[in-house]
Amino acid sequence: MLDELRWHIPVGNRPSKFQKEKFQEWKNNDPHPDRSFSSKHFETAGRKFFKEVEIHPVGTIERFSRIFQWGEKKNKFKQWALKEEQKLPYDLNRSLTRSQLIVYKQPLSIDNYAINN
Repeated sequence: MLDELRWHIPVGNRPSKFQKEKFQEWKNNDPHPDRSFSSKHFETAGRKFFKEVEIHPVGTIERFSRIFQWGEKKNKFKQWALKEEQKLPYDLNRSLTRSQLIVYKQPLSIDNYAINN
């Protein structure tokens, strides 16, 4: 939702999404590809080059450590949270996580890459 809101705020040479014709013209001329930077994006991209791709969500519960002031109490909560969030259902954890660790294993050979493209 936040990303969608950002498109409606004009920045530099990019017009607001509310200006449909100008925005579409800018979008058509923008040399950058559309990227979501979601874990799904990196999983799909990784599968082009690796046999195994693992996504490990990190920070679903740990983000609440912000309510504590710096110190031992905050550090203990973070340690506890990082262990406990591994027990959450994977789909829930992945959708609510603050960030993720992406592990690529077993690189494909050049021949396999050529076949996949």
